[in-house]
Amino acid sequence: IDIRFEKMSLRFAVGFDSENKINSITFTPAQDEVKSSQPIKTSKFSEESVKVITGDYKLSGILTLPTGVQHPPVIILVHGSGPHDRDESIGHNKPFRELAWGLAERGIAVIRYDKRTLVYGAESAPNGMIDMDHETVNDALSAINIAREHKELASSQVYILGHSQGALLAPRMAEREPQLAGIIMVAGNARPFEDVLVDQYEYLLGFPDSGLTDKDVTDIKQQATNIKKLESA
Repeated sequence: IDIRFEKMSLRFAVGFDSENKINSITFTPAQDEVKSSQPIKTSKFSEESVKVITGDYKLSGILTLPTGVQHPPVIILVHGSGPHDRDESIGHNKPFRELAWGLAERGIAVIRYDKRTLVYGAESAPNGMIDMDHETVNDALSAINIAREHKELASSQVYILGHSQGALLAPRMAEREPQLAGIIMVAGNARPFEDVLVDQYEYLLGFPDSGLTDKDVTDIKQQATNIKKLESA
């Protein structure tokens, strides 16, 4: 919550661990909401609710439809790693919403939905284990079916736009659904994941509030080395 004082505002945040016990209390400068330099013209599109269903998992989502376009192509937005909402919100930033609205203004429909790990948490991995298909791929395939069956969309022009982890998995989605019109990979890693992870840990170590230690970086480097040994065996 933002606390307003006479000369400045502070953001008060409380963090909780997996047992719902408080593990951090922080005060940081409050951030003003970022406003688009080019206001979205909402008259150019409409939005309706959709439900992405995979087995027992039901995820709420939104279909953004361009106004006045008959059977538009449709892009399905697939999240990066972590429990993201349909807008892939990070603070005030909502990149998936901005993409959906911007594309709809240009005549392209968009489907975005809440990620399974956000909605179901630990229930996403009932046996304590979860793989990429159950975390991401299967729900994206269900969203593809929604796009194909929707009477107002072009069933032959369905695309996947994956961000980060979603980009990494986009080729697997195309392999599972060969009738996709195409895939769009945004910020997907072009190097082995273990190398990217080491770089990320080293970068985050430079931030005093990251919670990482030199030992964490040493451990992740050792894990990366172990993986490379397995690959060369």
